[in-house]
Amino acid sequence: MSKKKNSVLLEVDRSIIEHNLLIQDNKNDGLDELFPKRISQETDVPWKLVKPTPGMCVKTHTEDGGKVFINICQTSDVPAPEDINEESLVKIWSSDDHSSFRIPMSIGDGHEEADKAGNPSIAYDVAINPEFYKKTENSKLFLSFLLTVVMEGLKDKYSLSLQTDDYVILKNRKVLGNLLPHRIRQGGQKKPAGPLIQEMTPPVLLSSRQPQYRIRQEPAQAAFPEYLLAEFFMKDLSSSHGLTLDVGEDRIVLGSPGRIGQQAYKLDVFIPYSVDQDRCSATFNTDTKILSLKMPVITTS
Repeated sequence: MSKKKNSVLLEVDRSIIEHNLLIQDNKNDGLDELFPKRISQETDVPWKLVKPTPGMCVKTHTEDGGKVFINICQTSDVPAPEDINEESLVKIWSSDDHSSFRIPMSIGDGHEEADKAGNPSIAYDVAINPEFYKKTENSKLFLSFLLTVVMEGLKDKYSLSLQTDDYVILKNRKVLGNLLPHRIRQGGQKKPAGPLIQEMTPPVLLSSRQPQYRIRQEPAQAAFPEYLLAEFFMKDLSSSHGLTLDVGEDRIVLGSPGRIGQQAYKLDVFIPYSVDQDRCSATFNTDTKILSLKMPVITTS
């Protein structure tokens, strides 16, 4: 690969105004979790890709009025919670310590779907054990507890402020859109210390757009750079939740799930130098809406 001695900006979207790309040091939301640690196969947690079956579809709204659908689905690959009766659940629910009873669940990324009127909305798939699902069909108390836990899980994972008291279980629809596969941990599962929220495979996005971005080398005038700095401007993101980032030796793949009334971001771009994947680091600035990615360049002998 030839060296580009005069290249300072390797990729430039000219619609980005220069001052909008200045990096500020306040309110940085770390994205270290987007770079999985390389560990030996002996310590890897085994997982299985499963396709859940429909259960029920719940319609609710965000605090600002946006429509949200929750597909409660089932798979036996998610472990069942402890088998308790309604009396025990009432005691747990009314106590200060709720940690004695947890519902294992797998919460997927949001995917954009059309509602009955054809308007865009967002749907989340939440998978639980079939035996516990049957319990919620026969008990309003367990159903109410389940939906409370699910909405709290969505709030924690995606910072969604949902109207927990104003929801409707759709009578003639078990699922909105198509259920996405879930990536479930396998083997040796113990009683969870909290809601079991598993990492999902990336959702199939119905629509997407490319973020504004640029990639520059540092030092700027060096014949061969020490590292590359990529900056991606995504004005509709409020945090790094749901953002996926994969850095290859000479390639960057970036994506985010769609939100209500907003397209997803998607980018797949090659870079002109080989970079050290294990030493890459990224931060998302919640003020400027800029994701900064620092990539050390591999030196050639």
